[in-house]
Amino acid sequence: AAVVLEAIKNSVGEGIDVPGITSKTKLLRMEITKALKSLLEKKIVEETRSFTNKAKKVYILTGVALSHSVTGGVFYNATDGGKNREIDFNFVDSLRAIVMDFINLHKVVSTAQIKNYLDGKSL
Repeated sequence: AAVVLEAIKNSVGEGIDVPGITSKTKLLRMEITKALKSLLEKKIVEETRSFTNKAKKVYILTGVALSHSVTGGVFYNATDGGKNREIDFNFVDSLRAIVMDFINLHKVVSTAQIKNYLDGKSL
């Protein structure tokens, strides 16, 4: 379990899947599965799913914040204690409305102006 834990620690906020652990540790899949089960039971690591591939389980140290590349960032909200992420339609609709109001007010704007405007908002 120590070698598997080390591979997970080295993944930082990105997390690591079983094929990634296999390539880093050169352990058999059965040994990795047994180690992951033990680490999960002891709550040393957590299992989550990547927002880009819901079938892909990713393992990360408990308490470590996942990177936006795994969570999908602010456009996705966490359900089931953070295990599953779904697009946050309310946030996306609100953001779209704010941006459209800004564009309608100024008629012609650049993406830099929109970014500066949004940076001044508390979203």
